[in-house]
Amino acid sequence: MNLPISFVVYREDFAKVWQHVAQCERARLTRISTELRLVTHVHKTVTVQLISVPFANTSGRKLYLTAVVDLSERVHHEQAISEAKEFAEAIVETVRHPMVVLDSEMRVISTNRAFSEFFKRPPRHVKGLVFDVLLNLWWSGNQLREMLERVLVKNEPLDHFVLAVELPGLGRRVLHLSARPLCQPKSSPNRILVILEDISEQELAREQMRKMKDELETRVAARTDALRQSYDQMESFCYSIAHDLRAPLRSMSGFSELLGLELGPELRPEAKDYAERIRQSAARMDKLIGDLLQYGRLNTIDLPMQEVDLEKAFAEARIQLASEIENRQARVVKKGSLPHVFGNPVVLHVALTNLLSNAMKFVPAQTRPKVIIRPEIREGYLRLWIEDNGIGIAPENHSKIFGVFQRLHKQETYPGTGIGLALVSKGVERIGGRIGLESTLGHGCKFWMELKQFEVS
Repeated sequence: MNLPISFVVYREDFAKVWQHVAQCERARLTRISTELRLVTHVHKTVTVQLISVPFANTSGRKLYLTAVVDLSERVHHEQAISEAKEFAEAIVETVRHPMVVLDSEMRVISTNRAFSEFFKRPPRHVKGLVFDVLLNLWWSGNQLREMLERVLVKNEPLDHFVLAVELPGLGRRVLHLSARPLCQPKSSPNRILVILEDISEQELAREQMRKMKDELETRVAARTDALRQSYDQMESFCYSIAHDLRAPLRSMSGFSELLGLELGPELRPEAKDYAERIRQSAARMDKLIGDLLQYGRLNTIDLPMQEVDLEKAFAEARIQLASEIENRQARVVKKGSLPHVFGNPVVLHVALTNLLSNAMKFVPAQTRPKVIIRPEIREGYLRLWIEDNGIGIAPENHSKIFGVFQRLHKQETYPGTGIGLALVSKGVERIGGRIGLESTLGHGCKFWMELKQFEVS
Protein backbone atom coordinates (compact mmCIF):
# COMPACT_ATOMS: atom_id res chain seq x y z
CA MET A 1 0.00 0.00 0.00
CA ASN A 2 1.43 3.35 -1.06
CA LEU A 3 0.99 6.09 1.53
CA PRO A 4 2.42 9.59 1.47
CA ILE A 5 5.10 10.12 4.13
CA SER A 6 3.03 12.89 5.71
CA PHE A 7 0.56 10.21 6.76
CA VAL A 8 3.00 8.76 9.29
CA VAL A 9 4.74 11.97 10.37
CA TYR A 10 4.05 13.33 13.84
CA ARG A 11 1.67 16.28 13.38
CA GLU A 12 4.02 18.88 14.91
CA ASP A 13 6.87 17.77 12.63
CA PHE A 14 5.00 18.28 9.28
CA ALA A 15 6.96 21.47 8.71
CA LYS A 16 10.23 19.59 8.96
CA VAL A 17 9.16 17.29 6.12
CA TRP A 18 8.40 20.19 3.76
CA GLN A 19 11.64 21.91 4.72
CA HIS A 20 13.50 18.67 3.90
CA VAL A 21 11.80 18.45 0.49
CA ALA A 22 12.50 22.11 -0.22
CA GLN A 23 16.18 21.61 0.64
CA CYS A 24 16.34 18.71 -1.76
CA GLU A 25 14.86 20.90 -4.52
CA ARG A 26 17.21 23.82 -3.91
CA ALA A 27 20.40 22.33 -2.73
CA ARG A 28 23.26 21.05 -4.70
CA LEU A 29 24.45 18.96 -1.78
CA THR A 30 24.91 15.31 -2.25
CA ARG A 31 23.32 14.51 1.10
CA ILE A 32 20.50 16.11 3.11
CA SER A 33 19.38 14.88 6.54
CA THR A 34 16.57 15.88 8.88
CA GLU A 35 15.61 14.55 12.30
CA LEU A 36 11.87 14.19 13.05
CA ARG A 37 9.27 12.00 14.71
CA LEU A 38 7.02 9.35 13.11
CA VAL A 39 3.91 7.63 14.43
CA THR A 40 3.78 3.83 14.11
CA HIS A 41 0.68 1.75 13.44
CA VAL A 42 0.33 1.19 17.19
CA HIS A 43 0.41 4.97 17.76
CA LYS A 44 3.87 4.91 19.23
CA THR A 45 6.13 7.91 18.57
CA VAL A 46 9.68 7.15 17.36
CA THR A 47 12.51 9.50 16.45
CA VAL A 48 14.05 8.94 13.01
CA GLN A 49 16.47 10.61 10.64
CA LEU A 50 15.61 11.18 6.98
CA ILE A 51 18.69 10.92 4.78
CA SER A 52 18.27 11.88 1.08
CA VAL A 53 20.93 11.49 -1.61
CA PRO A 54 20.64 12.31 -5.37
CA PHE A 55 19.45 9.44 -7.53
CA ALA A 56 20.68 9.21 -11.14
CA ASN A 57 17.89 9.06 -13.74
CA THR A 58 17.32 9.72 -17.44
CA SER A 59 14.22 11.86 -17.11
CA GLY A 60 16.12 15.00 -16.19
CA ARG A 61 14.09 15.48 -13.00
CA LYS A 62 15.74 15.69 -9.55
CA LEU A 63 15.14 12.44 -7.82
CA TYR A 64 16.41 11.55 -4.35
CA LEU A 65 16.76 8.22 -2.68
CA THR A 66 15.60 8.68 0.92
CA ALA A 67 16.39 6.36 3.83
CA VAL A 68 14.68 6.40 7.24
CA VAL A 69 17.05 5.61 10.15
CA ASP A 70 15.51 4.73 13.54
CA LEU A 71 17.11 6.86 16.27
CA SER A 72 15.07 5.50 19.21
CA GLU A 73 18.00 3.81 20.89
CA ARG A 74 20.19 6.87 20.61
CA VAL A 75 17.44 9.14 21.95
CA HIS A 76 16.78 6.70 24.79
CA HIS A 77 20.50 6.61 25.62
CA GLU A 78 20.75 10.42 25.54
CA GLN A 79 17.67 10.68 27.73
CA ALA A 80 19.14 8.21 30.24
CA ILE A 81 22.38 10.21 30.32
CA SER A 82 20.42 13.41 30.83
CA GLU A 83 18.36 11.89 33.63
CA ALA A 84 21.49 10.49 35.31
CA LYS A 85 23.13 13.89 35.06
CA GLU A 86 20.11 15.60 36.56
CA PHE A 87 19.96 12.99 39.34
CA ALA A 88 23.66 13.45 40.16
CA GLU A 89 23.29 17.23 40.14
CA ALA A 90 20.26 16.95 42.44
CA ILE A 91 22.31 14.85 44.89
CA VAL A 92 25.16 17.36 44.81
CA GLU A 93 22.73 20.20 45.44
CA THR A 94 21.31 18.47 48.53
CA VAL A 95 24.73 17.79 50.13
CA ARG A 96 25.02 20.03 53.20
CA HIS A 97 28.78 20.57 52.84
CA PRO A 98 30.13 23.16 50.39
CA MET A 99 31.47 21.50 47.22
CA VAL A 100 33.47 23.00 44.36
CA VAL A 101 34.98 21.62 41.14
CA LEU A 102 38.37 23.08 40.11
CA ASP A 103 40.27 22.87 36.85
CA SER A 104 43.99 22.20 36.46
CA GLU A 105 44.76 25.87 37.19
CA MET A 106 42.79 25.70 40.46
CA ARG A 107 40.03 27.90 39.11
CA VAL A 108 36.39 27.39 40.07
CA ILE A 109 34.29 25.59 37.43
CA SER A 110 31.13 24.86 39.38
CA THR A 111 29.76 24.89 42.93
CA ASN A 112 26.78 23.47 44.79
CA ARG A 113 24.05 25.29 46.68
CA ALA A 114 25.74 24.77 50.08
CA PHE A 115 28.87 26.48 48.73
CA SER A 116 26.89 29.55 47.62
CA GLU A 117 25.04 29.69 50.95
CA PHE A 118 28.23 29.41 52.99
CA PHE A 119 30.22 32.03 51.05
CA LYS A 120 27.09 34.14 50.45
CA ARG A 121 28.03 34.50 46.77
CA PRO A 122 26.10 33.21 43.71
CA PRO A 123 27.84 30.74 41.36
CA ARG A 124 28.30 33.35 38.59
CA HIS A 125 30.37 35.53 40.97
CA VAL A 126 32.84 32.79 41.89
CA LYS A 127 33.15 30.93 38.57
CA GLY A 128 36.65 31.38 37.17
CA LEU A 129 38.15 32.62 40.45
CA VAL A 130 41.38 31.03 41.69
CA PHE A 131 40.46 28.89 44.70
CA ASP A 132 43.09 30.20 47.15
CA VAL A 133 42.09 33.77 46.25
CA LEU A 134 38.46 32.88 46.89
CA LEU A 135 39.51 31.68 50.36
CA ASN A 136 41.31 35.00 50.89
CA LEU A 137 44.70 33.26 51.00
CA TRP A 138 46.49 35.94 49.01
CA TRP A 139 49.92 35.38 50.53
CA SER A 140 49.59 32.04 52.30
CA GLY A 141 47.93 29.76 49.76
CA ASN A 142 51.08 28.01 48.50
CA GLN A 143 50.73 24.99 50.79
CA LEU A 144 47.10 24.45 49.79
CA ARG A 145 47.95 24.82 46.10
CA GLU A 146 50.80 22.30 46.39
CA MET A 147 48.53 19.76 48.09
CA LEU A 148 45.78 20.17 45.49
CA GLU A 149 48.31 19.83 42.67
CA ARG A 150 49.49 16.59 44.27
CA VAL A 151 45.88 15.37 44.14
CA LEU A 152 45.67 16.34 40.49
CA VAL A 153 49.03 15.05 39.28
CA LYS A 154 49.75 12.09 41.56
CA ASN A 155 46.12 11.06 42.10
CA GLU A 156 46.64 11.21 45.89
CA PRO A 157 43.45 11.88 47.87
CA LEU A 158 43.51 14.67 50.47
CA ASP A 159 41.55 14.12 53.68
CA HIS A 160 40.65 16.50 56.51
CA PHE A 161 43.27 19.13 55.84
CA VAL A 162 42.72 21.81 58.52
CA LEU A 163 42.63 25.30 57.09
CA ALA A 164 42.15 28.53 59.06
CA VAL A 165 40.86 31.39 56.90
CA GLU A 166 39.62 34.95 57.35
CA LEU A 167 36.65 35.41 55.01
CA PRO A 168 35.04 38.77 54.17
CA GLY A 169 31.71 39.06 55.97
CA LEU A 170 32.23 35.72 57.77
CA GLY A 171 35.28 36.39 59.91
CA ARG A 172 37.70 33.70 61.03
CA ARG A 173 36.60 30.19 60.09
CA VAL A 174 38.30 26.82 60.50
CA LEU A 175 37.65 24.41 57.64
CA HIS A 176 38.24 20.72 57.02
CA LEU A 177 39.20 20.33 53.37
CA SER A 178 39.06 17.04 51.44
CA ALA A 179 39.82 16.63 47.74
CA ARG A 180 39.59 13.89 45.11
CA PRO A 181 40.36 13.80 41.38
CA LEU A 182 37.17 13.51 39.32
CA CYS A 183 36.82 10.35 37.24
CA GLN A 184 36.36 11.46 33.60
CA PRO A 185 37.01 10.15 30.09
CA LYS A 186 40.67 10.21 29.05
CA SER A 187 40.05 12.94 26.50
CA SER A 188 38.48 15.28 29.12
CA PRO A 189 40.59 17.79 31.05
CA ASN A 190 41.58 17.01 34.65
CA ARG A 191 39.23 18.19 37.38
CA ILE A 192 39.32 18.18 41.20
CA LEU A 193 36.34 17.86 43.52
CA VAL A 194 36.88 19.74 46.81
CA ILE A 195 34.59 19.34 49.84
CA LEU A 196 34.69 21.81 52.72
CA GLU A 197 33.39 21.33 56.25
CA ASP A 198 33.07 24.24 58.65
CA ILE A 199 34.41 23.06 62.02
CA SER A 200 34.74 26.53 63.57
CA GLU A 201 32.23 25.78 66.34
CA GLN A 202 33.87 22.47 67.19
CA GLU A 203 37.32 24.10 67.25
CA LEU A 204 36.00 26.87 69.48
CA ALA A 205 34.47 24.29 71.82
CA ARG A 206 37.74 22.30 71.84
CA GLU A 207 39.72 25.45 72.56
CA GLN A 208 37.39 26.30 75.43
CA MET A 209 37.72 22.75 76.72
CA ARG A 210 41.52 23.01 76.55
CA LYS A 211 41.43 26.27 78.47
CA MET A 212 39.06 24.81 81.05
CA LYS A 213 41.29 21.75 81.37
CA ASP A 214 44.40 23.91 81.84
CA GLU A 215 42.60 26.07 84.39
CA LEU A 216 41.28 22.99 86.18
CA GLU A 217 44.72 21.38 86.27
CA THR A 218 46.18 24.63 87.64
CA ARG A 219 43.47 24.83 90.29
CA VAL A 220 43.83 21.14 91.18
CA ALA A 221 47.61 21.52 91.45
CA ALA A 222 47.19 24.59 93.67
CA ARG A 223 44.61 22.88 95.86
CA THR A 224 46.68 19.70 96.02
CA ASP A 225 49.67 21.73 97.15
CA ALA A 226 47.52 23.56 99.70
CA LEU A 227 46.06 20.24 100.88
CA ARG A 228 49.53 18.74 101.18
CA GLN A 229 50.66 21.69 103.25
CA SER A 230 47.52 21.36 105.36
CA TYR A 231 48.22 17.67 105.89
CA ASP A 232 51.79 18.42 106.89
CA GLN A 233 50.64 21.10 109.29
CA MET A 234 47.92 18.84 110.68
CA GLU A 235 50.36 15.97 111.18
CA SER A 236 52.82 18.28 112.92
CA PHE A 237 49.98 19.67 115.01
CA CYS A 238 48.73 16.19 115.95
CA TYR A 239 52.16 15.05 117.04
CA SER A 240 52.59 18.22 119.05
CA ILE A 241 49.20 17.81 120.72
CA ALA A 242 49.83 14.11 121.29
CA HIS A 243 53.13 14.86 122.97
CA ASP A 244 51.60 17.59 125.13
CA LEU A 245 48.63 15.38 126.08
CA ARG A 246 50.53 12.17 126.66
CA ALA A 247 53.06 13.74 129.02
CA PRO A 248 50.48 14.68 131.72
CA LEU A 249 48.59 11.42 131.18
CA ARG A 250 51.71 9.40 131.85
CA SER A 251 52.35 11.54 134.91
CA MET A 252 48.83 10.83 136.16
CA SER A 253 49.27 7.12 135.54
CA GLY A 254 52.73 7.05 137.17
CA PHE A 255 51.80 9.07 140.24
CA SER A 256 48.59 7.09 140.82
CA GLU A 257 50.62 3.87 140.67
CA LEU A 258 53.24 5.31 143.08
CA LEU A 259 50.43 6.43 145.37
CA GLY A 260 49.17 2.86 145.57
CA LEU A 261 52.64 1.41 146.11
CA GLU A 262 53.96 3.87 148.71
CA LEU A 263 50.78 4.66 150.64
CA GLY A 264 48.91 1.46 149.99
CA PRO A 265 48.71 0.26 153.62
CA GLU A 266 47.54 3.67 154.79
CA LEU A 267 44.85 4.16 152.09
CA ARG A 268 41.34 3.13 152.59
CA PRO A 269 39.89 0.67 150.03
CA GLU A 270 37.88 3.48 148.39
CA ALA A 271 41.05 5.57 147.92
CA LYS A 272 42.89 2.60 146.40
CA ASP A 273 39.97 2.10 143.98
CA TYR A 274 40.04 5.78 143.01
CA ALA A 275 43.80 5.64 142.35
CA GLU A 276 43.39 2.53 140.19
CA ARG A 277 40.58 4.14 138.22
CA ILE A 278 42.77 7.19 137.56
CA ARG A 279 45.55 4.92 136.29
CA GLN A 280 43.22 2.92 134.03
CA SER A 281 41.58 6.07 132.63
CA ALA A 282 44.97 7.58 131.86
CA ALA A 283 46.04 4.35 130.14
CA ARG A 284 42.84 4.28 128.04
CA MET A 285 43.32 7.94 127.08
CA ASP A 286 46.92 7.24 126.06
CA LYS A 287 45.77 4.28 123.95
CA LEU A 288 43.02 6.43 122.38
CA ILE A 289 45.50 9.17 121.43
CA GLY A 290 47.81 6.57 119.91
CA ASP A 291 44.98 5.08 117.83
CA LEU A 292 43.87 8.52 116.68
CA LEU A 293 47.38 9.34 115.54
CA GLN A 294 47.56 6.06 113.66
CA TYR A 295 44.20 6.74 111.98
CA GLY A 296 45.23 10.29 111.03
CA ARG A 297 48.53 9.12 109.56
CA LEU A 298 46.69 6.70 107.25
CA ASN A 299 45.47 9.71 105.23
CA THR A 300 48.95 11.15 104.69
CA ILE A 301 51.63 8.46 104.80
CA ASP A 302 52.84 6.73 101.67
CA LEU A 303 51.68 3.11 101.43
CA PRO A 304 53.87 1.33 98.86
CA MET A 305 52.12 -1.59 97.15
CA GLN A 306 53.85 -4.93 96.82
CA GLU A 307 53.39 -8.68 96.95
CA VAL A 308 52.15 -9.81 100.38
CA ASP A 309 52.13 -13.42 101.56
CA LEU A 310 48.91 -13.76 103.57
CA GLU A 311 50.11 -16.99 105.16
CA LYS A 312 53.05 -15.11 106.65
CA ALA A 313 50.89 -12.11 107.61
CA PHE A 314 48.39 -14.40 109.38
CA ALA A 315 51.18 -16.19 111.25
CA GLU A 316 52.63 -12.87 112.46
CA ALA A 317 49.18 -11.70 113.59
CA ARG A 318 48.74 -14.92 115.63
CA ILE A 319 52.10 -14.39 117.27
CA GLN A 320 51.16 -10.85 118.26
CA LEU A 321 47.80 -12.04 119.63
CA ALA A 322 49.23 -15.17 121.31
CA SER A 323 48.64 -13.97 124.89
CA GLU A 324 45.07 -12.85 124.06
CA ILE A 325 44.34 -16.19 122.39
CA GLU A 326 45.67 -18.03 125.45
CA ASN A 327 43.84 -15.86 127.98
CA ARG A 328 40.50 -16.22 126.18
CA GLN A 329 41.15 -19.91 125.36
CA ALA A 330 40.16 -19.09 121.79
CA ARG A 331 40.30 -21.48 118.84
CA VAL A 332 41.65 -19.80 115.69
CA VAL A 333 41.27 -22.07 112.67
CA LYS A 334 42.55 -21.51 109.14
CA LYS A 335 40.79 -23.36 106.33
CA GLY A 336 42.64 -23.68 103.06
CA SER A 337 45.84 -22.06 101.87
CA LEU A 338 46.05 -18.26 101.88
CA PRO A 339 47.43 -16.91 98.56
CA HIS A 340 49.65 -13.93 97.81
CA VAL A 341 47.89 -10.58 97.29
CA PHE A 342 48.81 -7.13 96.03
CA GLY A 343 48.78 -4.70 98.97
CA ASN A 344 50.75 -3.15 101.81
CA PRO A 345 52.15 -5.46 104.52
CA VAL A 346 51.71 -2.96 107.39
CA VAL A 347 48.06 -2.26 106.53
CA LEU A 348 47.25 -5.96 106.18
CA HIS A 349 48.97 -6.75 109.49
CA VAL A 350 46.90 -4.05 111.26
CA ALA A 351 43.72 -5.29 109.56
CA LEU A 352 44.25 -8.94 110.46
CA THR A 353 45.17 -8.25 114.11
CA ASN A 354 42.16 -5.96 114.61
CA LEU A 355 39.67 -8.31 112.97
CA LEU A 356 40.99 -11.37 114.82
CA SER A 357 41.05 -9.48 118.13
CA ASN A 358 37.45 -8.26 117.65
CA ALA A 359 36.32 -11.78 116.71
CA MET A 360 37.69 -13.09 120.03
CA LYS A 361 36.44 -10.13 122.09
CA PHE A 362 32.78 -9.75 121.18
CA VAL A 363 31.44 -13.12 122.34
CA PRO A 364 28.77 -13.89 124.94
CA ALA A 365 29.88 -14.48 128.51
CA GLN A 366 31.11 -18.01 129.30
CA THR A 367 31.51 -18.71 125.55
CA ARG A 368 34.82 -19.98 124.19
CA PRO A 369 35.68 -17.86 121.12
CA LYS A 370 36.02 -19.68 117.83
CA VAL A 371 37.42 -17.85 114.80
CA ILE A 372 37.62 -19.26 111.28
CA ILE A 373 39.67 -17.60 108.56
CA ARG A 374 39.23 -18.84 105.00
CA PRO A 375 39.96 -17.60 101.43
CA GLU A 376 37.54 -17.30 98.50
CA ILE A 377 38.84 -16.65 94.97
CA ARG A 378 36.72 -14.27 92.86
CA GLU A 379 38.03 -13.62 89.28
CA GLY A 380 41.39 -12.08 90.07
CA TYR A 381 40.38 -10.99 93.58
CA LEU A 382 40.66 -12.69 96.93
CA ARG A 383 37.90 -12.37 99.50
CA LEU A 384 39.29 -13.23 102.93
CA TRP A 385 36.60 -14.23 105.43
CA ILE A 386 37.00 -13.91 109.24
CA GLU A 387 34.05 -15.66 110.89
CA ASP A 388 33.25 -15.84 114.63
CA ASN A 389 30.69 -17.22 117.06
CA GLY A 390 30.17 -13.85 118.74
CA ILE A 391 27.19 -11.70 119.65
CA GLY A 392 26.63 -10.48 116.09
CA ILE A 393 25.65 -7.06 114.75
CA ALA A 394 22.22 -5.85 113.70
CA PRO A 395 21.96 -5.01 109.97
CA GLU A 396 21.20 -1.33 110.63
CA ASN A 397 24.61 -0.99 112.34
CA HIS A 398 26.73 -2.66 109.63
CA SER A 399 28.00 0.59 108.07
CA LYS A 400 28.06 2.46 111.38
CA ILE A 401 30.74 0.30 113.00
CA PHE A 402 33.40 1.37 110.47
CA GLY A 403 33.28 4.98 111.69
CA VAL A 404 35.59 6.59 114.25
CA PHE A 405 34.38 6.33 117.90
CA GLN A 406 31.44 4.18 116.85
CA ARG A 407 30.75 1.88 119.78
CA LEU A 408 27.71 -0.38 120.16
CA HIS A 409 28.45 -1.48 123.73
CA LYS A 410 29.55 0.02 127.01
CA GLN A 411 33.25 0.34 127.83
CA GLU A 412 32.80 -1.80 130.93
CA THR A 413 31.28 -4.69 128.92
CA TYR A 414 33.60 -4.66 125.89
CA PRO A 415 36.59 -2.33 126.40
CA GLY A 416 38.23 -0.53 123.48
CA THR A 417 38.69 2.85 121.83
CA GLY A 418 36.15 2.42 119.00
CA ILE A 419 38.78 3.15 116.34
CA GLY A 420 39.96 -0.37 115.41
CA LEU A 421 37.49 -1.07 112.60
CA ALA A 422 37.85 2.50 111.33
CA LEU A 423 41.61 1.84 111.02
CA VAL A 424 40.92 -1.39 109.15
CA SER A 425 38.39 0.23 106.77
CA LYS A 426 40.60 3.25 106.01
CA GLY A 427 43.71 1.12 105.48
CA VAL A 428 42.02 -1.42 103.17
CA GLU A 429 40.48 1.44 101.20
CA ARG A 430 43.90 3.11 100.80
CA ILE A 431 45.37 -0.03 99.18
CA GLY A 432 42.48 -0.40 96.71
CA GLY A 433 40.52 -3.07 98.56
CA ARG A 434 37.04 -3.35 100.07
CA ILE A 435 35.69 -4.49 103.41
CA GLY A 436 32.26 -5.56 104.61
CA LEU A 437 30.39 -8.03 106.78
CA GLU A 438 27.44 -10.37 106.98
CA SER A 439 25.78 -10.65 110.37
CA THR A 440 22.58 -10.69 112.37
CA LEU A 441 22.22 -10.01 116.07
CA GLY A 442 23.03 -13.07 118.17
CA HIS A 443 24.43 -15.19 115.31
CA GLY A 444 28.06 -14.16 115.03
CA CYS A 445 29.83 -12.06 112.37
CA LYS A 446 31.39 -12.81 109.01
CA PHE A 447 33.79 -9.97 108.15
CA TRP A 448 35.46 -10.00 104.73
CA MET A 449 38.30 -8.17 103.00
CA GLU A 450 38.47 -8.16 99.21
CA LEU A 451 41.99 -7.71 97.82
CA LYS A 452 43.56 -8.03 94.39
CA GLN A 453 45.47 -11.27 93.84
CA PHE A 454 49.16 -10.92 93.02
CA GLU A 455 49.87 -12.04 89.45
CA VAL A 456 53.31 -13.37 88.64
CA SER A 457 54.46 -11.89 85.30
